Amino acid sequence: MIRWGVLVASVVLIAGAAFVAGASRPPSPSPSPSSAESPVGPVKAEPAKMVVVTQKTGYFNMAKVMREYKRAKNSVAELNEEKNRLAVNIQALRSMYSDLQGIRRSVTDPDERAELNRELKTIQQMIEKADRDANKRLNEQASLLIVGFYDEIRAATIKIAKEHGLVAVLAFPDAVTPQELESPYVKELKLKPTAAQPFYLDPSVDYTDEVIRVLNEK
Repeated sequence: MIRWGVLVASVVLIAGAAFVAGASRPPSPSPSPSSAESPVGPVKAEPAKMVVVTQKTGYFNMAKVMREYKRAKNSVAELNEEKNRLAVNIQALRSMYSDLQGIRRSVTDPDERAELNRELKTIQQMIEKADRDANKRLNEQASLLIVGFYDEIRAATIKIAKEHGLVAVLAFPDAVTPQELESPYVKELKLKPTAAQPFYLDPSVDYTDEVIRVLNEK
């Protein structure tokens, strides 16, 4: 009520001031018929001009980057060499196990067979442990490489985005060579595309909080 009363009082004061000003003003001379102008119609307001803000987005083929990034290629090659070396050791144990199995088949003495069985069990345990250790070692090294590759690619992406004035840089998987473009496997993947992943996103175009706000308003 107080705000409404103040608003009414303001309107009355403004109207009264206009009335007093109109009463104290000398009357204007009536225009002659010759000088009378036709009434002017309402003036149409021009529509506001739309302001278009251009925002540049960049993309890169992750498959091609990983294939041609020299440090990544060298690191993956070294990891494959380590995998092959560990596989040779495990294969040697398996060959030993297979040889002992052949010997056991020709042995008839119970004590000798029992001894061979113990040896076979020991070698089998060695094979299982070597296989577990190899997988653990390779997985740990691969995880470290993946983290390093990601950080390096992201740093390079941020640098390129700032140099070219990009608000976002997205990574996508695709064929690298013309031959791969004709691969049925690649074509199938393109029919079921995965989402492009942002490797750089300017905070000014991140609307995550806005989306959350709108959702929570419902």
